[in-house]
Amino acid sequence: MTFKWDACLPCIKDNKQMASYLMAVILLFLLALLGCTKKNNLTGTNFSDIQPQYAENFDFEYGYTYDAEGKVSGKETVLLCGNHGGLEAVSFQKFSSLPRITDPALIDSAFFELTIVRSKPVYRYPLNLEFYKVNQSWEDSLTSQILDTNLELIPGMTYNTASAIADSVFKIDVPVNILLSTEADTLIELSFAQRTSDAAYLEIKSLETYSGARLKIYYRESVAEDAETKTYNSMASMDSYWIPQPSRTISDNSFLLRNIFPTRLYMKALIDTTLFTRDGEVLSRVERKRCTINSAELILHVKNNPYYDTAINLKAFPFYVKDREVTNPANITSANTFSLNLSQAFEGKVVDDKISIPLTSQVQAMLLNDDISNYGGVIIRSLQEMLNFGEIEFWHFDDPAIPDDKKPSIKIKYTIPYL
Repeated sequence: MTFKWDACLPCIKDNKQMASYLMAVILLFLLALLGCTKKNNLTGTNFSDIQPQYAENFDFEYGYTYDAEGKVSGKETVLLCGNHGGLEAVSFQKFSSLPRITDPALIDSAFFELTIVRSKPVYRYPLNLEFYKVNQSWEDSLTSQILDTNLELIPGMTYNTASAIADSVFKIDVPVNILLSTEADTLIELSFAQRTSDAAYLEIKSLETYSGARLKIYYRESVAEDAETKTYNSMASMDSYWIPQPSRTISDNSFLLRNIFPTRLYMKALIDTTLFTRDGEVLSRVERKRCTINSAELILHVKNNPYYDTAINLKAFPFYVKDREVTNPANITSANTFSLNLSQAFEGKVVDDKISIPLTSQVQAMLLNDDISNYGGVIIRSLQEMLNFGEIEFWHFDDPAIPDDKKPSIKIKYTIPYL
């Protein structure tokens, strides 16, 4: 079927008439568009001259560092091993279905391999990694039940390194006697544990990354000269790590964010309502509620940063505590804590000795309350808890040594209502 242009547009007789018709339509559209704007507001935003305003708030009612529960699930992508901050982490791997070898002469060689994410030796001295045989059954989510008396040091199975490049592989000889089994053994398994020297740590890839610990055994089934050499080459069937559970403590004059023995920040800013103005006049409560928060950021200045260098991202997320009766971390529960916007996480390098954590949704929610102070505060939590040895300390507003230019603050960009 073909359209008959004469029937549809009888006034258009040829191509020249068609071009004139289209030009007229375009001109009418441009006139309508220009009519919706002003000379100094060409985008026509809100049909007004209102521009965003800025405010910075330095007042806080309280601020805490508190311990969070550090639970090992056994499904972490990184195994932690070290002696850090006076607390120890021990890593474990279990290997299953080993070959039955009763004679040490049948083993040609054996190696244990670990893929390292990151390491920190003791100052300029090399890191010393010691290996233990685990003489008890265990589960990856219940490593706290492994008894220290059931860890048997394996003589000669150690590894020393001054540093480790990311994804480097440590290859350690395994003593033959550790691999021997008896004729009576029905389930042939072998579990290893690793510990490090004081004030050092290793972050090891787990089996969840498909680059976990691996055991290789080259052996023969008989001592005959023509006996075929066989290979056991297997990744760990289970791995995990163990950390002690420190007593729950609360500090009201420090801001320390830590991952391995997790600590979180809890604070409440006293937002000064006089910061929200129109032509120098303070906005009423109703007008404040109608303001648009274009952006709001919590600015924290770094006091001590032993971990997050230019190659490592810090990941942190703010949680909103709605209940204003909560004034202490001891009263925080999952029932009165929630996130407003999961996209508002901080992830990036620590530059210029400060970080900016997005609080746009939180501040907008505060404005919508009948009273801007009618909220319980904000929790800052690392998204790397139990995944690495990261820690970073920020200046607390009550620290007697805080420099004037290191005070925490909330920077707000807002737009007042047009009508």
